[in-house]
Amino acid sequence: ADFHQLQQVFLNIIINAHQAIKEVGRRGVLTLEVGRRNDRIVVSIADNGPGIAPELLPKVFDPFFTTKEVGRGTGLGLSICFGIIQAHRGEILVNSRKGQGTEFRIELPILREDPAACPAEENDNPNPSPAGKGARILVVDDEPTVAEVVAEALALDGHLVETAHDGEIALEKVRRIRFDVIITDLKMPGMTGQDFYLHIRQRDQNLARRVIFATGDIATVSTRKFLEESGNPFLQKPFEISAIRGIVLKVLEERN
Repeated sequence: ADFHQLQQVFLNIIINAHQAIKEVGRRGVLTLEVGRRNDRIVVSIADNGPGIAPELLPKVFDPFFTTKEVGRGTGLGLSICFGIIQAHRGEILVNSRKGQGTEFRIELPILREDPAACPAEENDNPNPSPAGKGARILVVDDEPTVAEVVAEALALDGHLVETAHDGEIALEKVRRIRFDVIITDLKMPGMTGQDFYLHIRQRDQNLARRVIFATGDIATVSTRKFLEESGNPFLQKPFEISAIRGIVLKVLEERN
């Protein structure tokens, strides 16, 4: 198993449990249990917080779904956790009752340290890096949590990822570092993603063709016109993490 990835999963769930506990007036209890069931390791993380409504349970692992207040989370954390556990051939399940707390249960297969039992890592990765080499990628978004989660997902694919939270900082990084791909939000305060792209196009037209846009404003006429005129790939927010991985791979393959 990958120690750092599993640490990320457990930490994310524990932080969510802690935040849930703080929402109730009673004494908070966080329970962690680890055990073995046949050929699987089972980890349970439970809290006595407010619980999750039954109609929301099927959505908790969806990207950008969150029950938190605005500004307290993007809803990407559990989606990343789901992907990590799947990559480890495991399962992550949730049980919850409104007003009675929530339990996340993670089940991981026990595998022998044997090539026959553990296929090569590249066979487990649905989107391997081209030629097995990591690309330099810049992720630009004025929401730091969104930028960091996208960066973490791409880093798991072996890429070298930088983040920037506004266009000015991003432009300064482009001046210092040679990037293979840039992913930028369109709607940002100060220098917009469109302005940032125009600066890049003046500087390096080849790099400009490897800019991927992310926007939740696809319905606006001016946005649609800009995307059509640029001819660059784009993602509509909210998007699946698998979608960003796939579009990055496509851009890299076209570059090669």
